Amino acid sequence: MATTSIIVEIDSELAEAVKVLAARRRTSVSRLISERLEALVQQDGAYEAVKRRALDRLSRPVELKWSKPQSRDELYERD
Repeated sequence: MATTSIIVEIDSELAEAVKVLAARRRTSVSRLISERLEALVQQDGAYEAVKRRALDRLSRPVELKWSKPQSRDELYERD
């Protein structure tokens, strides 16, 4: 897989904290950031798929299986 370098400017205190976090996890800062970005992209893709399915369902009519009563008496009949 080809990689691309991206320059990101962050606060120096945050940069130090990220370095410490990466060291604790025995990984590089690049790997840590890459994995987090990949997870965000996957979550967004999953959200979009669910959204498309929901919108598709909403676009189809729902069968309520209800029919208009023939008369007022029929409306108020009780079983």
